[in-house]
Amino acid sequence: MTPEAIAYLRQKAQAAGYNADDLLKVMQYESSGDASRWGGKGGQYFGLIQFGPNERAQFGVDTKNPSEQNQIDATFKYLSARGYKPGMPLVDLYSTINAGSPGHYNASDGNGTVASHVAKMMGQPIPAASTPTAQSAPATVQQTQTAQPKTIEDLLNAPQTQQLAAGLLGNTQQQAQLAQQQNDDFARAMNDYHSRQHIASMQGLLGGQ
Repeated sequence: MTPEAIAYLRQKAQAAGYNADDLLKVMQYESSGDASRWGGKGGQYFGLIQFGPNERAQFGVDTKNPSEQNQIDATFKYLSARGYKPGMPLVDLYSTINAGSPGHYNASDGNGTVASHVAKMMGQPIPAASTPTAQSAPATVQQTQTAQPKTIEDLLNAPQTQQLAAGLLGNTQQQAQLAQQQNDDFARAMNDYHSRQHIASMQGLLGGQ
């Protein structure tokens, strides 16, 4: 079943008061979640819960264009019509699907009783709507992150390290240039000051004569 179909089933189950996990277990057990599967005695049973010929006609199961949503809707109609009630356990759900109504735990389909089938399906995993497909699987951490350096040499040669070193070197050069500029400005200012002082002194001497 597709994640969309599972989500739809869960929504319908919540509205009806049914146990969605039990429904998914039964569909997985009966058809492996394949809405187009034919099986059972004589290959006369079809779909997610293996609807019989009469049930397909009564509940509108489309065999020409199989649809998970169509069969989920038909399943809920079938369960309601056959006496399955919210809160009933998995064994009654499967009894309704396999034997026609709740309570037939010892009914046999030739491959086992309702109770024995339920015992088998109890250990199977429940399909999850959030399981990603191979095409839509998110990238792993290893795929989304760049390779990490393994040695000191790798670290020194890593692009990030070289970029950082270049940035630090650039900053150091800028600081050195700024310091040199400040020193030059200070030297010029001191030269100007001494020149003015010398001129003032000379003028004082001349004025004094």
